[in-house]
Amino acid sequence: MCAAILGYGAAMKKRGANELTFVREDNLKEFYEIVGTPEEYPINNNHGSEIFRSECESSKTITVEFSVEKLSEVNAKLSPAFLESISGKLSAKMKTEVRKKIGESVTRKQTIKLAVKAEDAVKYTITWKRRIRTASQFFKVRQEEVRLDYRLEYDVVYEIATEKI
Repeated sequence: MCAAILGYGAAMKKRGANELTFVREDNLKEFYEIVGTPEEYPINNNHGSEIFRSECESSKTITVEFSVEKLSEVNAKLSPAFLESISGKLSAKMKTEVRKKIGESVTRKQTIKLAVKAEDAVKYTITWKRRIRTASQFFKVRQEEVRLDYRLEYDVVYEIATEKI
């Protein structure tokens, strides 16, 4: 069966990609990874007699990225051209699901209000994180099911932590 599929990429170009069917998605995980260095804003109001208020603006830009892990079992079964075609179709599917184009820049800007009560000191820490989705996508090529693992980085969010100093 492997020998028959190895040259399948060229045949698919001639006939079109209508013989490729997405079957299911497994092992879906969504998580966040820190982007850059956290921003720290220490505010000392130890000698103040009223609440100290301030604002800061923070922003972060990421690029929407999509990658497919080249599994050895897939490489053995599919030609590079066909593997590229499948990756393109999966990339288009992800674009539809998360409503962002691969390669697009995503910028988030946030104005954050900081406040420290009288006779207190606080450190605010802003941490930006990129949103990541990983999964295994199964599809059928002719009668054989094949798996591709992918990673999609597609959004950016922030988190604020406070610590008494």
